[in-house]
Formats: sequence, structure tokens, C-alpha cells
Amino acid sequence: MDWRLRKKIAKAKTEKLFEWLLEERNQTEETDRRWALILQLRRRDIETVFSTASIWCQNNDWLIREAGADLLVLGRHEGEQFVYPKKTETQPILEKLLSDRRPEVVASAIYAVGHLRLARELLDQRMDLVVHKSFFIRRAMSFALSGDGTTDETVGLLLLLMKDNDVEVRDWATFGLGSQCDKDSKEIRQGLFERLYDVDDDTHLEAVGGLARRGDKRVVPALIKRFEEEQAQDEWQVANAWLEAAAEIAAPELLPVLLAMAPRYDEDDFWLDLAIRRCQGEIEPDGRVFGMQED
Repeated sequence: MDWRLRKKIAKAKTEKLFEWLLEERNQTEETDRRWALILQLRRRDIETVFSTASIWCQNNDWLIREAGADLLVLGRHEGEQFVYPKKTETQPILEKLLSDRRPEVVASAIYAVGHLRLARELLDQRMDLVVHKSFFIRRAMSFALSGDGTTDETVGLLLLLMKDNDVEVRDWATFGLGSQCDKDSKEIRQGLFERLYDVDDDTHLEAVGGLARRGDKRVVPALIKRFEEEQAQDEWQVANAWLEAAAEIAAPELLPVLLAMAPRYDEDDFWLDLAIRRCQGEIEPDGRVFGMQED
């Protein structure tokens, strides 16, 4: 977005920002300007914005209800923490919007639920939203649930979303269980294993990391394959996330390919050095919070 427009938005009065945001309803597609206005309003006086957003959420025009939901993610810094002072008052508003007749409004409400960390209260039992025909809603669910994978209900919903036909939905859901969830079970591992060779690279990598964190040796062939494929290229350095996964799993089988990679890296490359030393047994893998043993 043009810097002059961004500056104009930053300097505008709150009332003008509301006016401009309403004008965005006339756009046929979502614009950068719309989100710049929303983000700027989220930084303004919380009482004023919450009051207007609450009213908008009851409007007959679904585009206004959608904007109202987007505005409800109102937070501020208190010391070192980022808090949402209106979280309690916002919850019933979002709960009502989750049953809105427009999928766009429902999706915006779900995103707000995710940001406000209300998924456990509002989404854990919403199987209907996980299997909804609208991609907007399923994608929003995978985002919101990925930040709260601490209950059995959430895990079950994320496992379903990991099988979705849409790439973005699978990616967010796999991220939620692979990286954000500290639970471990045969079901979680199997769900991650099924995504281990996903056609989407991001989803594939999330599955690799999730299995490695859980000490599941089924990830080792995938790591070797990736390292060998990348090594065949003329110039390359594999992404740190792959080396981190190798360090997590600490499998001696990875040593040959890791050592073969070393000449292309700096001598003090942190992740490659850590992966090699852990696979050699010099350093115990730390950070694993999973107690499940492999069969």
C-alpha cells in the first residue's frame, strides 16, 4: 500500500476511519486499505471502537457485521503482556456471529475467536464448522484451533482438518498439532505421518517437525530424502527447520548425509553443528515434552 495513504490513515480521526471503512463495502474484492483501516482502529481508544463494533455486529448488512467482527480483536500492552480488556464482553457477541447466515461473517468471527484465545470456550464442540462447505470457514477454524491444541476435542477437530482438500486448511491444522500442541498420542502421530509426504511443502515440513519433536523415527527417511535431493543441487543450503528436525530426532542414520553436507556450510553453522552432534550422541536432545514411547 502507498506510504502516503498509510500516513493519511495513521493521522485520521477515529470517526473518519469508521467512515472510510464503511466505504470499503463498495469494493468488489478485499483491499489492503480495508485492513490498514481495521488495524489502525484496533490501536485507537478501546471503548470507542468496541462500542461501534458491537453495534455493527447487529447490522442488517452482512458486510458491516463482518467489519464489526474484524474490529473486535482489541488489545493493548500492559507491561510485558499483551491483553484483551474486552475479551469477556466480546465472547457472547462472537458466539452469536458463529451462527450468522453469511459464511464471511462466521469466518471473521472465528478468526477473532482465535486471536482472543476463546477457541476452547466457543469452538471445541463445533464439528459443523470443521466440515462446513465454505472454505473460508474451514480455513478460519484451522487457524483458530491451531492456537489452542490442548484439549482432546481440539485435537480431534484438527486431525479432521488435516485431511481437508484445501492446502491452506491442511497447513494450518498440521502446524497446530505439529508445532503448537504438546500432546502426544498414536492418533496424533498417525495424523502427522499421513501428511509427511503432502504435496504442499509447508504442510510436509510441519509434519516433519511434529514427528521429530515426538521422537517418531518414521520421519528419518523423509529427512534423508530431503537432504539428498537438496545436496544434488549445484548451490543450496537446506532450511534451518529441516536441520532442527534432524537435531530433534537425533538419529544416527542421519550422520552420513549430514556430514556430507558440512563442506557447504560455515564451520560454525549452529543448526548443522547441533544436528551432527546430537546424531553422534554428544548432546542429548532437549525440549521434548512427550512421554509416549514408540511401539
